[in-house]
Amino acid sequence: MESLVQLCKTEDITGLYIIPDHQNPTALWMEEKERQQAAANCRQYHLICIEDGTLFVPEQ
Repeated sequence: MESLVQLCKTEDITGLYIIPDHQNPTALWMEEKERQQAAANCRQYHLICIEDGTLFVPEQ
C-alpha cells in the first residue's frame, strides 16, 4: 500500500485493479486489513477500484 500511495502522489493514476484472492502464479492473497487500506487509498485519491476476487467463506 505504501507503493500505491507513492504512485498516487507522483503519477496520474485513475484506477486500481487488484486480484486479492489466490493471485496467479504466486498464490498470494490480501488480508482483510490490506483490502480495507486499498479501499481507503482509492477513496482518498479518487481512484476507480476493480477487485477481481472470489467470495471465500471459510467453513465454521
